[in-house]
Amino acid sequence: MQERSRYYKLAVSVLAAVLAANVALAADAVTATSVNIDTTAPSPIPAGFSGFNVPQLRNGVEYFDPKFVAATASLLPGSLRFPAGTASLAFDWQAGHIDTDWLDYLTLSVPPLVDSGTAGILNTAQKLTQAKGGVFLSDFAAFANTFGSPVVICFNGYTDDIPSSATQMVQAAQSYGLNVEEWELANEPYLYPKIFPTADSYAASMLNPYYSDIVSVAPSATAGLFSEGLFPGVKVNNPVWDTVLSTYTPSYWNATSGHVFPIRGSR
Repeated sequence: MQERSRYYKLAVSVLAAVLAANVALAADAVTATSVNIDTTAPSPIPAGFSGFNVPQLRNGVEYFDPKFVAATASLLPGSLRFPAGTASLAFDWQAGHIDTDWLDYLTLSVPPLVDSGTAGILNTAQKLTQAKGGVFLSDFAAFANTFGSPVVICFNGYTDDIPSSATQMVQAAQSYGLNVEEWELANEPYLYPKIFPTADSYAASMLNPYYSDIVSVAPSATAGLFSEGLFPGVKVNNPVWDTVLSTYTPSYWNATSGHVFPIRGSR
Protein backbone atom coordinates (compact mmCIF):
# COMPACT_ATOMS: atom_id res chain seq x y z
CA MET A 1 0.00 0.00 0.00
CA GLN A 2 1.38 3.36 -0.88
CA GLU A 3 1.99 5.52 2.18
CA ARG A 4 -0.17 8.64 2.04
CA SER A 5 0.54 11.74 4.04
CA ARG A 6 -3.16 12.40 4.53
CA TYR A 7 -3.80 9.17 6.28
CA TYR A 8 -2.48 7.63 9.46
CA LYS A 9 -1.05 4.16 9.28
CA LEU A 10 -1.51 1.96 12.31
CA ALA A 11 0.78 -1.07 12.47
CA VAL A 12 0.06 -3.24 15.48
CA SER A 13 0.91 -6.73 16.61
CA VAL A 14 -2.00 -9.12 17.10
CA LEU A 15 -4.62 -6.35 17.34
CA ALA A 16 -5.40 -6.44 13.62
CA ALA A 17 -5.94 -10.18 13.67
CA VAL A 18 -8.22 -9.92 16.70
CA LEU A 19 -10.20 -7.09 15.12
CA ALA A 20 -10.59 -9.02 11.87
CA ALA A 21 -11.84 -12.08 13.71
CA ASN A 22 -14.38 -10.08 15.68
CA VAL A 23 -15.94 -8.24 12.77
CA ALA A 24 -15.53 -10.66 9.88
CA LEU A 25 -18.99 -12.13 10.23
CA ALA A 26 -20.65 -8.72 10.33
CA ALA A 27 -18.64 -7.47 7.36
CA ASP A 28 -19.51 -10.49 5.23
CA ALA A 29 -23.18 -10.71 6.16
CA VAL A 30 -25.66 -10.22 3.35
CA THR A 31 -28.34 -8.96 5.75
CA ALA A 32 -28.29 -5.85 7.90
CA THR A 33 -26.46 -6.30 11.19
CA SER A 34 -27.01 -4.23 14.29
CA VAL A 35 -24.00 -3.34 16.43
CA ASN A 36 -24.66 -2.15 19.98
CA ILE A 37 -21.96 -0.26 21.84
CA ASP A 38 -22.17 0.11 25.60
CA THR A 39 -20.96 3.63 26.25
CA THR A 40 -21.43 3.29 30.01
CA ALA A 41 -18.50 0.91 30.44
CA PRO A 42 -15.49 2.41 28.63
CA SER A 43 -12.16 0.63 28.55
CA PRO A 44 -9.00 2.67 29.08
CA ILE A 45 -6.54 2.89 26.21
CA PRO A 46 -3.28 1.23 27.26
CA ALA A 47 -0.32 3.50 27.86
CA GLY A 48 1.92 3.77 24.82
CA PHE A 49 -0.79 2.57 22.44
CA SER A 50 -0.19 5.29 19.84
CA GLY A 51 2.83 5.24 17.58
CA PHE A 52 4.12 6.80 14.40
CA ASN A 53 5.70 5.81 11.16
CA VAL A 54 8.83 7.95 10.71
CA PRO A 55 9.63 7.55 6.98
CA GLN A 56 12.62 9.85 6.59
CA LEU A 57 13.38 8.14 3.29
CA ARG A 58 10.46 10.13 1.92
CA ASN A 59 11.13 13.66 3.18
CA GLY A 60 13.88 16.18 3.75
CA VAL A 61 13.81 16.04 7.56
CA GLU A 62 16.63 14.48 9.56
CA TYR A 63 16.08 12.47 12.73
CA PHE A 64 18.42 14.81 14.57
CA ASP A 65 16.69 18.04 13.50
CA PRO A 66 15.98 19.76 16.85
CA LYS A 67 12.67 21.15 15.61
CA PHE A 68 11.54 17.68 14.56
CA VAL A 69 12.67 16.19 17.88
CA ALA A 70 10.73 18.85 19.81
CA ALA A 71 7.61 18.35 17.71
CA THR A 72 7.77 14.58 18.20
CA ALA A 73 8.27 14.93 21.95
CA SER A 74 4.98 16.82 22.23
CA LEU A 75 3.17 13.79 20.76
CA LEU A 76 4.48 11.36 23.40
CA PRO A 77 5.20 8.53 20.95
CA GLY A 78 4.37 5.09 22.28
CA SER A 79 6.39 3.53 19.47
CA LEU A 80 8.28 4.61 16.36
CA ARG A 81 8.75 2.79 13.06
CA PHE A 82 11.88 2.54 10.88
CA PRO A 83 12.65 3.00 8.04
CA ALA A 84 9.31 3.33 6.22
CA GLY A 85 6.60 1.20 4.65
CA THR A 86 6.51 1.37 0.85
CA ALA A 87 9.93 3.02 0.62
CA SER A 88 11.48 0.07 2.46
CA LEU A 89 10.98 -2.22 -0.54
CA ALA A 90 14.37 -1.28 -2.03
CA PHE A 91 16.11 0.13 1.05
CA ASP A 92 19.62 -0.97 1.97
CA TRP A 93 19.76 -0.21 5.68
CA GLN A 94 23.56 -0.59 5.83
CA ALA A 95 24.21 1.94 3.06
CA GLY A 96 21.33 4.16 4.12
CA HIS A 97 20.13 4.47 0.52
CA ILE A 98 17.63 3.06 -1.91
CA ASP A 99 19.73 0.53 -3.81
CA THR A 100 19.47 1.36 -7.51
CA ASP A 101 19.83 -2.27 -8.61
CA TRP A 102 17.00 -3.30 -6.31
CA LEU A 103 14.97 -0.33 -7.48
CA ASP A 104 15.46 -1.29 -11.13
CA TYR A 105 14.48 -4.88 -10.38
CA LEU A 106 11.17 -3.77 -8.91
CA THR A 107 10.31 -1.02 -11.37
CA LEU A 108 11.96 -1.96 -14.68
CA SER A 109 11.28 -5.67 -14.87
CA VAL A 110 8.96 -6.65 -17.72
CA PRO A 111 6.29 -6.39 -16.56
CA PRO A 112 7.14 -4.18 -13.54
CA LEU A 113 6.81 -5.98 -10.22
CA VAL A 114 5.21 -2.98 -8.50
CA ASP A 115 2.51 -0.51 -9.50
CA SER A 116 3.26 2.98 -10.79
CA GLY A 117 2.44 4.63 -7.47
CA THR A 118 4.91 2.45 -5.60
CA ALA A 119 7.51 3.05 -8.32
CA GLY A 120 7.06 6.79 -7.89
CA ILE A 121 7.58 6.57 -4.14
CA LEU A 122 10.71 4.47 -4.56
CA ASN A 123 12.23 6.76 -7.19
CA THR A 124 11.60 9.81 -5.04
CA ALA A 125 13.08 8.06 -2.01
CA GLN A 126 16.17 7.17 -4.03
CA LYS A 127 16.76 10.83 -4.83
CA LEU A 128 16.07 11.99 -1.28
CA THR A 129 18.31 9.45 0.43
CA GLN A 130 21.13 10.39 -1.93
CA ALA A 131 20.59 14.11 -1.34
CA LYS A 132 20.55 13.64 2.44
CA GLY A 133 23.67 11.49 2.44
CA GLY A 134 21.73 8.50 3.69
CA VAL A 135 19.12 7.60 6.29
CA PHE A 136 20.74 5.56 9.04
CA LEU A 137 19.62 3.24 11.81
CA SER A 138 22.10 4.88 14.18
CA ASP A 139 20.41 8.28 13.78
CA PHE A 140 16.98 6.72 14.19
CA ALA A 141 18.16 4.94 17.34
CA ALA A 142 19.36 8.17 18.90
CA PHE A 143 16.02 9.74 17.98
CA ALA A 144 13.92 6.91 19.47
CA ASN A 145 16.05 6.65 22.59
CA THR A 146 15.51 10.35 23.26
CA PHE A 147 11.91 9.49 24.10
CA GLY A 148 12.53 6.02 25.50
CA SER A 149 10.19 4.72 22.80
CA PRO A 150 10.08 1.09 21.70
CA VAL A 151 10.39 0.66 17.95
CA VAL A 152 9.01 -1.34 15.06
CA ILE A 153 11.52 -2.16 12.34
CA CYS A 154 10.19 -3.03 8.90
CA PHE A 155 12.80 -5.22 7.25
CA ASN A 156 13.17 -5.24 3.48
CA GLY A 157 12.03 -8.75 2.66
CA TYR A 158 11.61 -7.88 -1.02
CA THR A 159 15.07 -7.20 -2.36
CA ASP A 160 17.65 -7.35 0.43
CA ASP A 161 19.84 -10.23 -0.73
CA ILE A 162 22.92 -9.30 1.29
CA PRO A 163 24.00 -12.40 3.24
CA SER A 164 23.09 -12.21 6.95
CA SER A 165 21.68 -8.70 6.52
CA ALA A 166 18.87 -9.31 9.00
CA THR A 167 21.30 -10.81 11.51
CA GLN A 168 23.51 -7.76 11.25
CA MET A 169 20.55 -5.40 11.62
CA VAL A 170 19.44 -7.12 14.81
CA GLN A 171 22.96 -6.89 16.18
CA ALA A 172 23.13 -3.20 15.27
CA ALA A 173 19.79 -2.54 16.95
CA GLN A 174 21.02 -4.33 20.07
CA SER A 175 24.24 -2.30 20.11
CA TYR A 176 22.22 0.94 19.90
CA GLY A 177 20.09 -0.09 22.87
CA LEU A 178 16.85 -0.22 20.88
CA ASN A 179 13.81 -1.92 22.34
CA VAL A 180 12.43 -3.56 19.19
CA GLU A 181 8.76 -4.29 19.78
CA GLU A 182 8.40 -6.06 16.46
CA TRP A 183 10.36 -6.98 13.38
CA GLU A 184 7.96 -6.62 10.45
CA LEU A 185 8.86 -8.72 7.43
CA ALA A 186 8.16 -7.21 3.99
CA ASN A 187 5.67 -4.36 4.11
CA GLU A 188 2.16 -5.15 2.81
CA PRO A 189 3.07 -8.14 0.62
CA TYR A 190 -0.56 -8.81 -0.39
CA LEU A 191 -0.38 -5.75 -2.65
CA TYR A 192 2.34 -7.21 -4.88
CA PRO A 193 1.15 -10.50 -6.40
CA LYS A 194 3.94 -10.54 -8.98
CA ILE A 195 6.36 -10.93 -6.08
CA PHE A 196 4.23 -12.88 -3.60
CA PRO A 197 1.42 -14.56 -5.56
CA THR A 198 0.07 -16.29 -2.47
CA ALA A 199 0.27 -15.95 1.29
CA ASP A 200 2.11 -19.24 1.61
CA SER A 201 4.75 -18.13 -0.92
CA TYR A 202 5.23 -15.02 1.22
CA ALA A 203 5.49 -16.99 4.46
CA ALA A 204 8.01 -19.39 2.92
CA SER A 205 10.14 -16.52 1.60
CA MET A 206 10.24 -14.80 4.99
CA LEU A 207 11.21 -17.94 6.93
CA ASN A 208 14.56 -18.22 5.20
CA PRO A 209 16.68 -16.23 5.41
CA TYR A 210 15.03 -13.31 7.22
CA TYR A 211 13.21 -14.85 10.17
CA SER A 212 15.93 -17.44 10.67
CA ASP A 213 18.58 -14.72 10.66
CA ILE A 214 16.68 -12.63 13.21
CA VAL A 215 16.15 -15.40 15.76
CA SER A 216 19.71 -16.67 15.33
CA VAL A 217 20.86 -13.67 17.40
CA ALA A 218 17.60 -12.76 19.16
CA PRO A 219 15.78 -16.02 19.95
CA SER A 220 12.96 -14.25 21.79
CA ALA A 221 12.42 -11.60 19.12
CA THR A 222 8.90 -10.67 18.11
CA ALA A 223 8.70 -11.19 14.35
CA GLY A 224 5.51 -10.53 12.46
CA LEU A 225 4.04 -11.36 9.08
CA PHE A 226 1.46 -9.16 7.38
CA SER A 227 -2.25 -9.91 7.41
CA GLU A 228 -4.39 -8.05 4.91
CA GLY A 229 -7.29 -7.50 7.31
CA LEU A 230 -10.60 -5.88 6.44
CA PHE A 231 -9.40 -2.34 5.75
CA PRO A 232 -6.32 -2.38 3.47
CA GLY A 233 -7.49 0.76 1.66
CA VAL A 234 -7.68 -0.77 -1.82
CA LYS A 235 -9.45 -3.61 -3.53
CA VAL A 236 -7.49 -6.69 -2.56
CA ASN A 237 -5.43 -8.72 -4.99
CA ASN A 238 -5.89 -11.92 -3.00
CA PRO A 239 -9.15 -12.13 -1.00
CA VAL A 240 -8.12 -15.39 0.70
CA TRP A 241 -4.72 -14.10 1.85
CA ASP A 242 -5.49 -14.20 5.59
CA THR A 243 -7.17 -17.61 5.39
CA VAL A 244 -4.19 -19.15 3.64
CA LEU A 245 -1.73 -17.49 6.01
CA SER A 246 -3.63 -18.79 9.03
CA THR A 247 -3.23 -22.39 7.84
CA TYR A 248 0.43 -22.18 6.79
CA THR A 249 2.85 -24.50 8.52
CA PRO A 250 5.18 -24.14 10.20
CA SER A 251 3.52 -21.24 11.99
CA TYR A 252 6.86 -19.75 12.96
CA TRP A 253 5.96 -16.08 13.45
CA ASN A 254 4.71 -14.80 16.81
CA ALA A 255 3.02 -11.55 15.78
CA THR A 256 0.98 -10.13 12.95
CA SER A 257 0.97 -6.67 11.43
CA GLY A 258 -2.08 -5.07 9.88
CA HIS A 259 -2.52 -1.65 8.32
CA VAL A 260 -5.93 -0.03 8.64
CA PHE A 261 -6.98 2.63 6.13
CA PRO A 262 -10.23 4.58 5.79
CA ILE A 263 -12.78 3.13 3.40
CA ARG A 264 -13.05 5.30 0.30
CA GLY A 265 -15.87 4.46 -2.07
CA SER A 266 -17.33 0.96 -2.35
CA ARG A 267 -15.49 -2.35 -1.97
